Amino acid sequence: MASGRGPGHRHQPRPAEGSQPPEPPGPRRIGGKQRAVVHRIAVPLVCVLATVHPDSGASVAQSRGQAVGEAPRGVEAGSVAIDAQHARGLELYARRAEGSRGATPAAEPIGQAVQLLAAALERRPGDVALRADLLRALLFQAEYVATTADAKKQLFERGRRIFVDGLERLERESGERRLLELPSEDLRRTLADEPAAGRLVFWGAVHYGLWGEYYGTLAAVRRGLAKKLRIYGEAARALDRDRDGYGPRRFLGRLHRLPPRVPLVSGWADRDEAVRLLREAATKASEDPLNRLFYAEALWDLRGEHRLALEQLALAARLTPRPDHRIEDARALERVAELERRIRDDLQR
Repeated sequence: MASGRGPGHRHQPRPAEGSQPPEPPGPRRIGGKQRAVVHRIAVPLVCVLATVHPDSGASVAQSRGQAVGEAPRGVEAGSVAIDAQHARGLELYARRAEGSRGATPAAEPIGQAVQLLAAALERRPGDVALRADLLRALLFQAEYVATTADAKKQLFERGRRIFVDGLERLERESGERRLLELPSEDLRRTLADEPAAGRLVFWGAVHYGLWGEYYGTLAAVRRGLAKKLRIYGEAARALDRDRDGYGPRRFLGRLHRLPPRVPLVSGWADRDEAVRLLREAATKASEDPLNRLFYAEALWDLRGEHRLALEQLALAARLTPRPDHRIEDARALERVAELERRIRDDLQR
Protein backbone atom coordinates (compact mmCIF):
# COMPACT_ATOMS: atom_id res chain seq x y z
CA MET A 1 0.00 0.00 0.00
CA ALA A 2 1.47 3.35 -0.98
CA SER A 3 1.66 5.66 1.99
CA GLY A 4 -0.59 8.68 1.83
CA ARG A 5 -0.19 12.00 3.56
CA GLY A 6 -3.35 12.58 5.58
CA PRO A 7 -4.69 15.67 7.32
CA GLY A 8 -2.45 17.28 9.87
CA HIS A 9 -3.65 18.17 13.33
CA ARG A 10 -6.72 16.79 15.01
CA HIS A 11 -9.43 19.34 15.75
CA GLN A 12 -9.48 20.21 19.46
CA PRO A 13 -13.01 21.13 20.65
CA ARG A 14 -13.55 24.30 22.69
CA PRO A 15 -13.76 23.43 26.43
CA ALA A 16 -17.16 23.57 28.06
CA GLU A 17 -17.99 26.52 30.27
CA GLY A 18 -16.62 26.02 33.78
CA SER A 19 -14.06 23.49 32.67
CA GLN A 20 -10.30 23.82 33.07
CA PRO A 21 -8.87 26.56 30.82
CA PRO A 22 -6.78 25.40 27.89
CA GLU A 23 -3.01 25.38 28.18
CA PRO A 24 -1.33 28.55 26.93
CA PRO A 25 0.34 28.43 23.51
CA GLY A 26 3.74 26.81 23.59
CA PRO A 27 5.10 23.32 24.23
CA ARG A 28 2.45 20.63 24.00
CA ARG A 29 2.10 16.92 23.44
CA ILE A 30 -0.24 14.32 22.05
CA GLY A 31 -3.18 14.12 24.42
CA GLY A 32 -2.78 17.76 25.51
CA LYS A 33 0.08 17.17 27.95
CA GLN A 34 3.04 19.47 28.02
CA ARG A 35 6.30 18.58 26.41
CA ALA A 36 9.69 20.04 27.05
CA VAL A 37 11.58 22.13 24.53
CA VAL A 38 14.80 20.26 23.92
CA HIS A 39 18.10 20.86 22.22
CA ARG A 40 18.56 18.35 19.44
CA ILE A 41 21.89 16.87 18.51
CA ALA A 42 22.21 15.21 15.12
CA VAL A 43 24.33 12.06 15.37
CA PRO A 44 25.14 10.58 11.95
CA LEU A 45 25.86 6.88 11.51
CA VAL A 46 25.45 3.74 9.49
CA CYS A 47 23.07 1.21 8.04
CA VAL A 48 22.56 -2.20 9.59
CA LEU A 49 20.26 -5.17 9.64
CA ALA A 50 18.58 -6.19 12.88
CA THR A 51 16.66 -9.35 12.21
CA VAL A 52 13.80 -9.88 14.64
CA HIS A 53 10.87 -12.17 15.11
CA PRO A 54 7.49 -10.64 14.56
CA ASP A 55 5.77 -11.44 17.85
CA SER A 56 2.67 -13.57 18.23
CA GLY A 57 -0.81 -12.39 17.35
CA ALA A 58 -3.00 -10.39 19.74
CA SER A 59 -6.52 -9.08 19.91
CA VAL A 60 -7.33 -5.64 18.55
CA ALA A 61 -7.74 -4.34 22.10
CA GLN A 62 -4.37 -5.75 23.16
CA SER A 63 -2.78 -4.42 20.00
CA ARG A 64 -3.93 -0.92 20.90
CA GLY A 65 -2.81 -1.25 24.49
CA GLN A 66 -6.40 -1.31 25.76
CA ALA A 67 -7.95 -3.55 28.35
CA VAL A 68 -10.10 -6.24 26.79
CA GLY A 69 -13.64 -4.91 26.57
CA GLU A 70 -12.59 -1.27 26.59
CA ALA A 71 -14.11 0.85 23.84
CA PRO A 72 -11.65 1.58 21.00
CA ARG A 73 -10.12 5.02 20.91
CA GLY A 74 -11.37 7.36 18.19
CA VAL A 75 -14.57 5.50 17.38
CA GLU A 76 -15.86 6.69 14.01
CA ALA A 77 -18.34 5.73 11.29
CA GLY A 78 -17.53 2.31 9.94
CA SER A 79 -15.35 1.56 12.94
CA VAL A 80 -16.93 -1.83 13.58
CA ALA A 81 -16.18 -3.01 10.05
CA ILE A 82 -12.61 -1.75 10.27
CA ASP A 83 -12.14 -3.44 13.64
CA ALA A 84 -13.43 -6.67 12.09
CA GLN A 85 -10.81 -6.43 9.33
CA HIS A 86 -8.13 -5.71 11.92
CA ALA A 87 -9.22 -8.63 14.10
CA ARG A 88 -9.33 -11.02 11.15
CA GLY A 89 -5.88 -9.84 10.04
CA LEU A 90 -4.48 -10.53 13.51
CA GLU A 91 -6.11 -13.96 13.53
CA LEU A 92 -4.49 -14.88 10.22
CA TYR A 93 -1.17 -13.50 11.41
CA ALA A 94 -1.36 -15.78 14.47
CA ARG A 95 -1.88 -18.70 12.03
CA ARG A 96 1.09 -17.73 9.84
CA ALA A 97 2.85 -21.08 10.40
CA GLU A 98 -0.12 -23.16 9.19
CA GLY A 99 0.69 -25.22 6.12
CA SER A 100 4.43 -24.70 6.55
CA ARG A 101 7.04 -27.20 5.43
CA GLY A 102 9.79 -27.16 8.00
CA ALA A 103 10.99 -23.57 8.28
CA THR A 104 9.21 -22.54 5.06
CA PRO A 105 5.76 -21.03 5.66
CA ALA A 106 2.84 -21.13 3.26
CA ALA A 107 2.23 -17.83 1.50
CA GLU A 108 -1.55 -17.71 1.96
CA PRO A 109 -2.13 -16.97 5.68
CA ILE A 110 0.32 -14.09 5.92
CA GLY A 111 -0.64 -12.80 2.47
CA GLN A 112 -4.28 -12.60 3.50
CA ALA A 113 -3.33 -11.00 6.82
CA VAL A 114 -1.38 -8.28 5.01
CA GLN A 115 -4.28 -7.62 2.62
CA LEU A 116 -6.80 -7.23 5.44
CA LEU A 117 -4.57 -5.05 7.61
CA ALA A 118 -3.65 -2.85 4.64
CA ALA A 119 -7.32 -2.44 3.69
CA ALA A 120 -8.20 -1.48 7.25
CA LEU A 121 -5.35 1.03 7.43
CA GLU A 122 -6.48 2.56 4.15
CA ARG A 123 -9.80 3.34 5.83
CA ARG A 124 -8.33 4.42 9.18
CA PRO A 125 -4.81 5.79 8.54
CA GLY A 126 -4.54 7.42 11.96
CA ASP A 127 -4.68 4.10 13.84
CA VAL A 128 -1.16 3.64 15.23
CA ALA A 129 -1.73 0.07 16.44
CA LEU A 130 -3.15 -1.01 13.09
CA ARG A 131 -0.17 0.50 11.28
CA ALA A 132 2.24 -1.29 13.62
CA ASP A 133 0.46 -4.62 13.08
CA LEU A 134 0.69 -4.18 9.31
CA LEU A 135 4.43 -3.49 9.54
CA ARG A 136 4.91 -6.64 11.64
CA ALA A 137 3.00 -8.76 9.11
CA LEU A 138 4.90 -7.28 6.17
CA LEU A 139 8.17 -8.04 7.95
CA PHE A 140 7.26 -11.71 8.29
CA GLN A 141 6.18 -11.84 4.66
CA ALA A 142 9.45 -10.29 3.49
CA GLU A 143 11.78 -12.27 5.76
CA TYR A 144 10.21 -15.71 5.56
CA VAL A 145 7.92 -15.92 2.52
CA ALA A 146 9.48 -13.77 -0.23
CA THR A 147 12.05 -15.80 -2.14
CA THR A 148 13.82 -13.23 -4.32
CA ALA A 149 15.85 -10.15 -3.51
CA ASP A 150 13.53 -7.98 -5.62
CA ALA A 151 10.43 -9.24 -3.80
CA LYS A 152 12.03 -8.59 -0.42
CA LYS A 153 13.18 -5.15 -1.48
CA GLN A 154 9.68 -4.18 -2.59
CA LEU A 155 8.17 -5.31 0.71
CA PHE A 156 10.78 -3.48 2.79
CA GLU A 157 10.24 -0.35 0.71
CA ARG A 158 6.51 -0.64 1.27
CA GLY A 159 7.09 -1.03 5.00
CA ARG A 160 9.46 1.92 5.07
CA ARG A 161 6.86 4.17 3.44
CA ILE A 162 4.13 3.01 5.80
CA PHE A 163 6.38 3.73 8.78
CA VAL A 164 7.46 7.16 7.54
CA ASP A 165 3.86 8.16 6.94
CA GLY A 166 2.91 7.05 10.44
CA LEU A 167 5.83 8.90 11.98
CA GLU A 168 4.94 12.08 10.11
CA ARG A 169 1.39 11.83 11.42
CA LEU A 170 2.63 11.54 14.99
CA GLU A 171 4.93 14.52 14.45
CA ARG A 172 2.07 16.65 13.15
CA GLU A 173 -0.18 15.69 16.03
CA SER A 174 2.49 16.40 18.64
CA GLY A 175 3.80 19.56 17.00
CA GLU A 176 7.31 18.02 17.10
CA ARG A 177 9.18 18.04 13.80
CA ARG A 178 11.85 15.74 15.29
CA LEU A 179 9.67 13.78 17.65
CA LEU A 180 11.93 10.75 18.07
CA GLU A 181 14.91 12.94 18.97
CA LEU A 182 13.27 14.09 22.19
CA PRO A 183 14.92 12.95 25.43
CA SER A 184 13.48 9.64 26.62
CA GLU A 185 11.27 11.07 29.36
CA ASP A 186 9.86 13.77 27.09
CA LEU A 187 9.24 11.22 24.34
CA ARG A 188 7.35 8.90 26.69
CA ARG A 189 5.31 11.80 28.04
CA THR A 190 4.50 13.09 24.57
CA LEU A 191 3.33 9.69 23.35
CA ALA A 192 1.70 8.50 26.57
CA ASP A 193 -1.72 8.45 24.89
CA GLU A 194 -0.41 6.32 21.99
CA PRO A 195 0.56 3.00 23.66
CA ALA A 196 1.26 1.38 20.28
CA ALA A 197 3.82 4.04 19.31
CA GLY A 198 6.71 1.91 20.62
CA ARG A 199 5.69 -0.98 18.40
CA LEU A 200 5.35 1.31 15.41
CA VAL A 201 8.84 2.71 15.90
CA PHE A 202 10.40 -0.70 16.51
CA TRP A 203 8.91 -2.44 13.48
CA GLY A 204 9.57 0.67 11.38
CA ALA A 205 13.21 0.72 12.44
CA VAL A 206 13.62 -2.92 11.46
CA HIS A 207 12.01 -2.33 8.06
CA TYR A 208 14.30 0.65 7.50
CA GLY A 209 17.39 -1.35 8.45
CA LEU A 210 16.54 -4.25 6.18
CA TRP A 211 15.60 -1.88 3.37
CA GLY A 212 19.00 -0.24 3.66
CA GLU A 213 20.81 -3.54 3.24
CA TYR A 214 19.96 -3.55 -0.47
CA TYR A 215 21.89 -0.34 -1.05
CA GLY A 216 25.13 -1.42 0.60
CA THR A 217 26.51 -0.34 3.95
CA LEU A 218 28.77 2.49 2.80
CA ALA A 219 26.16 3.91 0.45
CA ALA A 220 23.63 3.89 3.25
CA VAL A 221 26.11 5.62 5.57
CA ARG A 222 26.65 8.40 3.06
CA ARG A 223 22.90 8.86 2.66
CA GLY A 224 22.44 9.29 6.38
CA LEU A 225 20.44 6.13 6.97
CA ALA A 226 22.57 5.12 9.94
CA LYS A 227 21.70 8.31 11.77
CA LYS A 228 18.01 7.54 11.34
CA LEU A 229 18.45 3.97 12.53
CA ARG A 230 20.20 5.04 15.69
CA ILE A 231 17.47 7.59 16.46
CA TYR A 232 14.74 5.01 15.79
CA GLY A 233 16.48 2.34 17.85
CA GLU A 234 16.98 4.62 20.86
CA ALA A 235 13.37 5.80 20.61
CA ALA A 236 12.08 2.22 20.44
CA ARG A 237 14.07 1.34 23.55
CA ALA A 238 12.77 4.41 25.37
CA LEU A 239 9.15 3.62 24.47
CA ASP A 240 9.06 -0.16 24.74
CA ARG A 241 12.45 -1.57 25.70
CA ASP A 242 11.26 -5.15 26.29
CA ARG A 243 9.42 -5.41 22.95
CA ASP A 244 9.71 -8.78 21.20
CA GLY A 245 12.30 -10.47 23.36
CA TYR A 246 14.28 -7.30 24.10
CA GLY A 247 14.20 -6.51 20.39
CA PRO A 248 15.17 -2.80 20.76
CA ARG A 249 18.31 -3.77 22.68
CA ARG A 250 19.12 -6.43 20.09
CA PHE A 251 18.59 -3.84 17.35
CA LEU A 252 20.92 -1.32 19.01
CA GLY A 253 23.49 -4.00 19.78
CA ARG A 254 23.62 -4.95 16.12
CA LEU A 255 23.75 -1.30 15.17
CA HIS A 256 26.86 -0.79 17.30
CA ARG A 257 28.45 -3.99 16.01
CA LEU A 258 28.02 -3.84 12.25
CA PRO A 259 29.00 -0.39 10.91
CA PRO A 260 32.35 0.18 9.22
CA ARG A 261 34.58 2.82 10.76
CA VAL A 262 33.92 6.00 8.78
CA PRO A 263 35.55 9.17 10.21
CA LEU A 264 33.03 11.78 11.38
CA VAL A 265 30.18 9.46 10.40
CA SER A 266 30.20 6.23 12.39
CA GLY A 267 32.81 6.97 15.03
CA TRP A 268 30.16 6.63 17.73
CA ALA A 269 29.80 2.88 17.15
CA ASP A 270 30.90 1.23 20.40
CA ARG A 271 31.89 -2.43 20.24
CA ASP A 272 31.77 -2.80 24.03
CA GLU A 273 28.25 -1.36 24.02
CA ALA A 274 27.32 -3.85 21.31
CA VAL A 275 28.45 -6.76 23.47
CA ARG A 276 26.70 -5.33 26.55
CA LEU A 277 23.35 -4.85 24.80
CA LEU A 278 23.44 -8.23 23.10
CA ARG A 279 24.39 -9.92 26.38
CA GLU A 280 21.40 -8.26 28.07
CA ALA A 281 19.05 -9.53 25.38
CA ALA A 282 20.51 -13.06 25.54
CA THR A 283 20.26 -13.12 29.33
CA LYS A 284 16.83 -11.56 29.80
CA ALA A 285 15.10 -13.22 26.85
CA SER A 286 17.04 -16.48 26.72
CA GLU A 287 14.12 -18.38 25.16
CA ASP A 288 14.76 -16.53 21.90
CA PRO A 289 17.51 -18.24 19.85
CA LEU A 290 18.22 -15.05 17.92
CA ASN A 291 19.44 -13.35 21.09
CA ARG A 292 22.03 -16.01 21.79
CA LEU A 293 22.96 -16.17 18.10
CA PHE A 294 23.75 -12.45 17.88
CA TYR A 295 25.53 -12.44 21.24
CA ALA A 296 27.70 -15.35 20.06
CA GLU A 297 28.51 -13.48 16.84
CA ALA A 298 29.65 -10.45 18.83
CA LEU A 299 31.80 -12.55 21.19
CA TRP A 300 33.46 -14.22 18.23
CA ASP A 301 34.14 -11.39 15.79
CA LEU A 302 34.50 -8.46 18.19
CA ARG A 303 36.46 -10.14 20.98
CA GLY A 304 37.78 -13.37 19.50
CA GLU A 305 36.19 -15.35 22.33
CA HIS A 306 35.56 -18.54 20.38
CA ARG A 307 34.85 -20.80 23.36
CA LEU A 308 32.35 -18.44 24.97
CA ALA A 309 30.64 -18.00 21.60
CA LEU A 310 30.33 -21.77 21.18
CA GLU A 311 28.85 -22.04 24.67
CA GLN A 312 26.14 -19.56 23.72
CA LEU A 313 25.41 -21.44 20.52
CA ALA A 314 25.17 -24.73 22.40
CA LEU A 315 22.59 -23.17 24.73
CA ALA A 316 20.64 -21.88 21.72
CA ALA A 317 20.76 -25.25 19.97
CA ARG A 318 18.98 -26.86 22.93
CA LEU A 319 15.97 -24.61 22.53
CA THR A 320 12.73 -25.95 21.06
CA PRO A 321 10.90 -23.61 18.68
CA ARG A 322 8.13 -21.81 20.54
CA PRO A 323 4.60 -22.68 19.33
CA ASP A 324 3.86 -19.04 18.43
CA HIS A 325 7.25 -18.55 16.72
CA ARG A 326 7.73 -21.88 14.96
CA ILE A 327 9.00 -20.48 11.66
CA GLU A 328 11.14 -17.73 13.13
CA ASP A 329 12.81 -19.98 15.71
CA ALA A 330 13.39 -22.78 13.20
CA ARG A 331 15.18 -20.34 10.87
CA ALA A 332 17.19 -18.94 13.78
CA LEU A 333 18.31 -22.44 14.80
CA GLU A 334 19.50 -23.08 11.24
CA ARG A 335 21.65 -19.96 11.56
CA VAL A 336 22.92 -21.15 14.95
CA ALA A 337 24.19 -24.38 13.37
CA GLU A 338 25.78 -22.46 10.50
CA LEU A 339 27.60 -20.06 12.83
CA GLU A 340 28.85 -22.93 14.96
CA ARG A 341 30.42 -24.54 11.87
CA ARG A 342 32.11 -21.26 10.92
CA ILE A 343 33.58 -20.76 14.40
CA ARG A 344 34.87 -24.34 14.58
CA ASP A 345 36.46 -23.95 11.13
CA ASP A 346 38.09 -20.73 12.37
CA LEU A 347 39.52 -22.54 15.39
CA GLN A 348 41.14 -25.17 13.17
CA ARG A 349 43.02 -22.65 11.05
